[in-house]
Amino acid sequence: MAGTPQAYPKSRLVVQAFNDSGKEQVLTQSPTLQRVSQRILLSISVSLKNHNLYLRDITQAYVQSRTQLIRDFYIRPPVEMGLDKNTLLKVIKPLYAMAEAGNHWFSTYHKLHKEVLKMSPSTYDHCFLYRKNLQRDLIGITGMQTDDTLTSATDEFAKLEQETITAASIISKPVQKLTTETRLMFNGAVLKRGINNSIVVSQPKQCQNLSIVKEVLKENTSSRERPQKELSVKEQFVAQRARGAYIASVCQLEATFDYSVAAQIDHSAFPNDPSDDETIKNLNKRIYWQMNNPDRCLTFKPLNLSTVKLVVFTDASYANNRDMSSQIGYVIVMMDDNDNANLVHWTSIKCNRITRSVLAAELYAMAHGFDMGIAIKTTMNAMLRREISMYLCTDSKSLYECISKLGTTQEKRLMIDILCLRESYERREITELRWIAGNTNPADAMTKSKACPALKNLIDNNYINLNEATLKWVERVQDRNED
Repeated sequence: MAGTPQAYPKSRLVVQAFNDSGKEQVLTQSPTLQRVSQRILLSISVSLKNHNLYLRDITQAYVQSRTQLIRDFYIRPPVEMGLDKNTLLKVIKPLYAMAEAGNHWFSTYHKLHKEVLKMSPSTYDHCFLYRKNLQRDLIGITGMQTDDTLTSATDEFAKLEQETITAASIISKPVQKLTTETRLMFNGAVLKRGINNSIVVSQPKQCQNLSIVKEVLKENTSSRERPQKELSVKEQFVAQRARGAYIASVCQLEATFDYSVAAQIDHSAFPNDPSDDETIKNLNKRIYWQMNNPDRCLTFKPLNLSTVKLVVFTDASYANNRDMSSQIGYVIVMMDDNDNANLVHWTSIKCNRITRSVLAAELYAMAHGFDMGIAIKTTMNAMLRREISMYLCTDSKSLYECISKLGTTQEKRLMIDILCLRESYERREITELRWIAGNTNPADAMTKSKACPALKNLIDNNYINLNEATLKWVERVQDRNED
């Protein structure tokens, strides 16, 4: 494509559908793989010795859909076709730029994986599928991102997938296999083999495209290296915030909190001089850090899947935002009995509910983390054919005692969330609830801008000593009703 470092000709059947009035009545789905699903795929793949990682890119995916349009759709032919100017063409199958094209392709490709390859979708992500053999061993995991497919598979399943794609007459580029010499580009990230068979995820190219928000910008360079017109402070702020937040969501979670705070700024009034605004200063500081650390990456190391468990770290900062709202966040890791750990999910958001106390903020953070944790757990239970333990960890002693003991709170509306967590704890959906030291909580970086040694150690070493971090927990006896 023109404007890219390596230009090559590309041809697609594209319809100028921007004037299509009927697209407003079309329910567009176009699902894409969630970040958490991609990390779970990588974490499990690197832990299975007989699995390799493959990337498949479908050629002109939308025009390979097998289903026909439901509505009548007519277009004027291009001049190059040499047809009469009064001729109209009726579109039978979806083409690029049509609102429903993504739906038709997803239906075709997803149906192929479910019905022919006999793969089962995740309980929370339709684009995350897996298959087990007759011995119930995991032989294939697939993540679908429109026309790209990331697959962790045994040699046998990889061969079966290739035969199925070929039999379905779906045209694709040659499959790439992740090796020490070959890197993969998937969903905006670079995947490469690290030491001890680990997988490293980074975004060096995106970091190079970042720039500091300045008072006057004579020329801005886009991701395709094309010069653009001069941008105002507001336009620079919005563009760099979006780009930096994208990187933070993929592999640089240390920057998550700063971009969450930057997203809360009021766009109605921007200063002419960026040095006058504290939010812009903080954003520039974070952008500068990312520009100087383009190789900051996320590493996935092999885990012992027979002892792996989910650990959810939660934290909150009470009324620390500009509008006196609270910031809540969590970090979810997969770890084994050897204390090796892989990060699979994190978030930092402004709490939309009114918090009248520190306890309320901490409770909402835990409820938010538990909700995501239980969704991941149900999928992992099915994939690994056993009940995965889930630990909830908080540095709030009052929250720990509220859930582990049969007490109540002065703020009665909090009891709804407390009782939900307490019921899950009694049912052993939550295996353990732990009170940990504040300086050992990696989720602390999701609610504060200061450096977090616990998170840095987790990213650098993929290691957490949960027993040393724990201050208090309940020793639970075996349920007699369990088999």
